Order: sequence, then C-alpha cells, then structure tokens
Amino acid sequence: MLRSLKNEEPVDPGRSALKRRLAVARERQEGALAPGSRSRTRGSRRWDPAMAAGISPGLMMAALIFGGVGLALLVFSGVRAAGNTERTEAAETTSADQVYVQPNVEVAAPMAPDPAEAIDDYYILLRQGMYDVAWGRTTTEFQEANYPAGYPGYLQAWSAVGEVEVLASGVVWQNREEASVVAELRDKDADRLFKNAYLLRFDPDRGLWSIVSISSVW
Repeated sequence: MLRSLKNEEPVDPGRSALKRRLAVARERQEGALAPGSRSRTRGSRRWDPAMAAGISPGLMMAALIFGGVGLALLVFSGVRAAGNTERTEAAETTSADQVYVQPNVEVAAPMAPDPAEAIDDYYILLRQGMYDVAWGRTTTEFQEANYPAGYPGYLQAWSAVGEVEVLASGVVWQNREEASVVAELRDKDADRLFKNAYLLRFDPDRGLWSIVSISSVW
C-alpha cells in the first residue's frame, strides 16, 4: 500500500488548465495593484474608510460636511480680508493725498503803514538833507504840478527853507489805495506854525505812502 502511494505520480492538470490558473492569478494580482481596487477592495469585500478608522458612517459624513463648511468659511474670510485690505489701502492713500495736497492760500496785500507816519518821515528826510529820498516819496503827479523843472527845482526850493517839524498829525480817512492826513507843522527858522492837508497814495510795490498833493488849511 505504501509502495503504491510512493509510486503514485501527481496528476498533470494539462496546459489548458495551467493557462486558466495563470490567467486567474494575474487577474487577481492586477486587481490588487489597481488604485481603486487597492483602496476599496479586499478580496471580495468592499473596503470602507470609516469602518477602517473605527468611525461610524454618520460621523464620517458629518465630519466631511463640517470640514467643507469650515473650508468655505476660511476662503470667504480670506476674500473678505483681502477686500478690507484694499479698502484700507485706498483710504490711507486718500488720507495721504489729502494731507500732502497744497491748499490754495489767498495772499493778502502788503500791510500798509500808518499814513500819518508818512508825513513825519517826509519832513525828517528834508531836515536830514536827504532831498533825493524825500523827492522819491512824492508822486509824478505832485512833481509835475509843483516843480515843473523837476528835481533840480525841488532841490533849490527846499535848500532855501529852514527846518520844518511835525507837531501833530492825524488820519482823516483812509482806504486800501488812498488816505487823507492833516498835520500841524512848525517852521523853526521863521518860528511859524501852519497846518496842511495831504492826499496820499499807497504804493504796494514799495509798501509806502506817496504824497499826491499838499493844500494849506491855515
């Protein structure tokens, strides 16, 4: 009996059977290596990731839903933050533009000095012998009306006059262009008092009042 078992040769399945077995083995191998089958199939059973992690399908679904909502909120927050940043930058730019823009400032006319002081200065210049400067404190209208010979005639006239000082002076009226001043004067050499009325015109280029006319009051 033992001899017959030892001498028994294995059954040859034949080449066709071997081919079928080889084909089946290859199919199983390819199915195991395929991504979809590898991740979801174990033999004939379908692989569930929730079950593999020990989580119920309901919890897994809830986690996926909350995860999607959280992702959406993050995206929305990012977009909103970007929009706020753009608005902030625009506001800062506007504020900077408003800060650094040069305003249109109206330049005021030069401040005119007291017209009464112009009369005092005029006679001080004459007493100091500064006739050319005193001549410049009169208008062309005054010069042509009182000294047709020009400055030489003015110099000759005042060289013969003694010292004249202003005792008192006051403004009668004044505007931006002209002023009227009345002054009491004294001729020291003749010891004579007299009073004159002066019409002045303001020169904005020099900031000075110039004599337009002189008329005697008494």
